[in-house]
Amino acid sequence: MIGPGELSLRPGGFAPMDGQALGCILDHSRQIEYLVGKSDTATTAVFYIVGPNELDLVDIPWARLEEVLKCILRQARRDNPETGILAGEIINGEYSRFYREVLPFDGTDDQVRGIYQHKLDGETTFHAVEDDKLIECLKAIAFYGFPSVESVLSLQAMLLSQGRTQGSRCAGWRRTERRRMCRSTVP
Repeated sequence: MIGPGELSLRPGGFAPMDGQALGCILDHSRQIEYLVGKSDTATTAVFYIVGPNELDLVDIPWARLEEVLKCILRQARRDNPETGILAGEIINGEYSRFYREVLPFDGTDDQVRGIYQHKLDGETTFHAVEDDKLIECLKAIAFYGFPSVESVLSLQAMLLSQGRTQGSRCAGWRRTERRRMCRSTVP
């Protein structure tokens, strides 16, 4: 749980394409700064937390970042009660994880710290280069709204079984933006 005074927000942040920078969050307990941005679609608001590149997969404080993301999603829900589903992505430049708000029909299997962690193909952590197709699939789903997890998994299985390549798209789906972020080290 994040206590009062543990985080501070200052100007800056990361602006995804067609999105806005929300600021930089400094985690005083770990002395790590994260860039925060937001991108809206017709059905989903996606928040991005971008951490420093020098942290590898085992060094990323996932539990702490999940708590930060949960705080961001709670505040966004309070500020925008009519918004569609709120989702988030935690990125360190090399790895990413996807989350969204917990919905009433969600089971408890994939819930972590009050948010829902997405798994595709048995993975919760995606490598930004090798697993671009999974990341693109989730972003396309985010654009059109999150269906049930079973639908997501069956869609992924269908895409893989049909031998679709990383550059192909589902019929009728708008290809979502590819990740084009500054991968510079956060000071």
